[in-house]
Amino acid sequence: GPMDFIGKMENAKEDFSTVCRNLGIEKTVLPVLNTTTHEHYRSYYDDALKRKVEEFCKPEIDSFGYTF
Repeated sequence: GPMDFIGKMENAKEDFSTVCRNLGIEKTVLPVLNTTTHEHYRSYYDDALKRKVEEFCKPEIDSFGYTF
């Protein structure tokens, strides 16, 4: 069926708890696996690539209230 909830990675722990509650299942700890250390994602984009991402992902950026 259609989705009724979309979580955000930046709220993963809280959003996972919401999903568990909505499904009526016992809350469990969401494991954190394969973490890496890196620069802020914006540092990897030049102006041209930034414009392309903004254009390609405009619906998602607008829907989630992101700024890029």
